[in-house]
Amino acid sequence: MQELLMHKLYAYAGENSPELLLELQQEKSVTDWLMQKVEAIDTTLQEFISKNTPVYEIEEQCMALLTEELKPSRYQFIRNILEEEFKKDFDRLEHGGQLPATIMEMIPVCEEAFQRFGFYEGKEDGRLLVYAVIGALHEHLHHQKK
Repeated sequence: MQELLMHKLYAYAGENSPELLLELQQEKSVTDWLMQKVEAIDTTLQEFISKNTPVYEIEEQCMALLTEELKPSRYQFIRNILEEEFKKDFDRLEHGGQLPATIMEMIPVCEEAFQRFGFYEGKEDGRLLVYAVIGALHEHLHHQKK
């Protein structure tokens, strides 16, 4: 079960926090991070197993615990805004294979907005935050075109 959870956590992080995985890869600590995360919930996992909890429920509950600190995803937030508000740029970057790298590059560009207006679970649709990120993305995309 631990192997399965590590695999699912890796896939989740790759989809929602690729910047974290890149940092971990550079430090050569991906496996250590995955093992530490799964070991941290081992007591909970063993309780589920001892209660004969169905596997799908164990996976769901454990993944909720494992991904809690990765939510909400700055990467997905920026991706969604790019797709909705900058469709031509989004399509160009996606077709050119540059979308993931560009989004990771934009996370620090938007950090001031995330800090100023708050970015946490349930706050992702705050108007001021969205407008501030749109402005930062517009500035970044416009600057890159020069």
